[in-house]
Amino acid sequence: MTVPGKIDGITMEEYFKGGYALVVEDHPPSRKIMKKRLESFGIEEVVLAEDGYVALSILKDDPPPFLGKGAKKKERGNCLFVLLDWRMPRIEGIEVAREIRADKAIENTPILMVTVEDHEDRIVEAIADVGVNGYLIKPFKTMDLKNKMLGIIHQRANPPDHVKLIKASEKLVDEGKYDDAIFILERALEICPNNARIYVHLGDVYIEKGDYQEAEQAYSQATKLNPKYLKTYLAQAELFGITGEKEKAIFPLKKIVEISPRNPARLVELGKLCLEVGDTKEAQIAFKKAVELDPGEAEEIAKAYFEAGMADEAESFLGLL
Repeated sequence: MTVPGKIDGITMEEYFKGGYALVVEDHPPSRKIMKKRLESFGIEEVVLAEDGYVALSILKDDPPPFLGKGAKKKERGNCLFVLLDWRMPRIEGIEVAREIRADKAIENTPILMVTVEDHEDRIVEAIADVGVNGYLIKPFKTMDLKNKMLGIIHQRANPPDHVKLIKASEKLVDEGKYDDAIFILERALEICPNNARIYVHLGDVYIEKGDYQEAEQAYSQATKLNPKYLKTYLAQAELFGITGEKEKAIFPLKKIVEISPRNPARLVELGKLCLEVGDTKEAQIAFKKAVELDPGEAEEIAKAYFEAGMADEAESFLGLL
């Protein structure tokens, strides 16, 4: 017998115990309506974010509003579900989803995209390219929302075999059993040979093992399979940072800002690297875009110019403060 509101023996209330749901929506009335809907499902903690930047800040650094600014992240539990509007100012929902999937600490957080009908084709593509768990078309009924969320929770509780193998490989890496982890990931590739995520995990294991050439090959294969998978390029940039190949690191950093162009910190990182290899023109372009997004980055940029012996350029950015 199926119990309403319960899948695989777990209710919505039980799933969210010790964690919270994050609603990312720029329209204030819609945020309030969504919050009431989620609370009616038995979710005690619902955090609201008015745009993608606020959402990412909550997920990565700052505490949610219900605990106040002094609260530490560990005191509020984890975000267990993100309901993400597609069209928002400053940064679109799809970019937020890419950032979530690229961050090792939060990459497995379930994401439900909410969109209007004319975005449906794009969101279907996002599910494939980014790894969004599902979507709803506005307007939708409360029961449709609940059923969609329960379905995603069910998927999380019962992942496909290749995901189980990825998780098993992560445990082996923690134990220092790198060859065993590689073997497990190769089994995962037998199940899903065209899965970029598996190749990125494989590259990560090779880095832990110290086999940088194999890591580079794994990441390269991942970019071929999914050219918009942000995490691949972040991994490549990290690899080239480890090996000291600064010029090679510029390409993945450029791809990162191309895929997710509204991240000022990454633009500053790209600009600094361009300065280090002597490409002052590209550095200037990256720095200019960074301060357009966040004028507060001007101080960090000025510091980079001073360190490069370019005092005039540094002074020009200090003048923006």
